[in-house]
Amino acid sequence: MALVTVTLSLRQELRFRDSLLYRQLFVLVVSLAIVYACYSVGLRGLIYTFPMASVFFFTFRLSHGVFTGVIFSVSCLLAALNVEEPLLVIRFSVGITICMVFASIFALIVGRQKADLERQAGIDELTGALNRRRLQETLDTALQLKHRHETPASLILVDLDHFKTIT
Repeated sequence: MALVTVTLSLRQELRFRDSLLYRQLFVLVVSLAIVYACYSVGLRGLIYTFPMASVFFFTFRLSHGVFTGVIFSVSCLLAALNVEEPLLVIRFSVGITICMVFASIFALIVGRQKADLERQAGIDELTGALNRRRLQETLDTALQLKHRHETPASLILVDLDHFKTIT
């Protein structure tokens, strides 16, 4: 069942590379399968909880990742009680909690680095002005607002030659 799901996901990922909604749905479907595995086979299903609990932090926003990851983990642990001893499930809960804490810290660091890279990619380092791409996005947004509110607009462009000699 897992092999079929992963194969379908890989096929879809190659076809639609930017489909975040598809990735999120895929994670939820796989999560349900893991919860069922925990209910059916206990410990052998709980092993898959560790990597899957980390996946939530990179598929959803951090707050949603924490929420869905906790619900998933608790569901797996409760389902495993169907087959396993409570003491074993408690031990796994400690391990899963540690895994989720490290995953959330890592996701937070990666998110901050991504935001910093996006900021750096849109601003000229020397002048602090928007680069061409960011300027185009800002102008497109301003033009849409102008048309929506039917208000007059102005644009002033200044072209400085030999800018390095001015600074």
